Amino acid sequence: MDQGKNSLDVFLRGERDYVQGTQIIARVSEVLTPQPHIFKQAEFHRKTVNLVACKPDGTAGISDDLGRVYFQSVSNPELKSFALSELSAIAPRVDLPVSVQIVRRSGPDSGSADAPDSTVWDWSGVSDFEDMLNTIVQIIRAEHSVRWPECSDIWLTGFRRCNLPVAKPACDEGSFELFLGRRLAGSRVGSFQTIWRFNLPDLGLSGTSTFTFMLKEG
Repeated sequence: MDQGKNSLDVFLRGERDYVQGTQIIARVSEVLTPQPHIFKQAEFHRKTVNLVACKPDGTAGISDDLGRVYFQSVSNPELKSFALSELSAIAPRVDLPVSVQIVRRSGPDSGSADAPDSTVWDWSGVSDFEDMLNTIVQIIRAEHSVRWPECSDIWLTGFRRCNLPVAKPACDEGSFELFLGRRLAGSRVGSFQTIWRFNLPDLGLSGTSTFTFMLKEG
């Protein structure tokens, strides 16, 4: 990997007013060495409409104003950390829909909000690492809309304790188990942060994800 600042090939998808975190994670994974890696963690401090750059830890002038992404080589337990920073140019807009499909199979009724019950979704159409990331995020976003029908501005703020291989999944469809851990008040009036645990039993994968969302007034 070039030890200088690396501009990532990201874009604004459709009508979104931000660059997706899943794109950022996937593009950083493409600058890793060829050996197999596991995605472990990500943290996003804010959204951006601009192009994004990444730098590995240990490089000069490092800035993580947007956040950080962490990977682990299967042959070395030491985490590889990449700082994310915002560039001055706005990212191009591309009308490219997310290709994965999701269907809610079971779970709390609409408006159940903080019910601790687990939810099961089915997913299909997954062909690579980025598709798997999109599947996880799309399901959790959709679950917010079921439990809090009045919510808006749902965005990914991080992943923790993940073990997702940076590779094509072993299957292109399966089930997804989702558990709401906590809902916390956010820094802005009317905003909340949720913490979710998830399992992909067909792939033997798991992790924790955090989201921030707003509740509409009235």
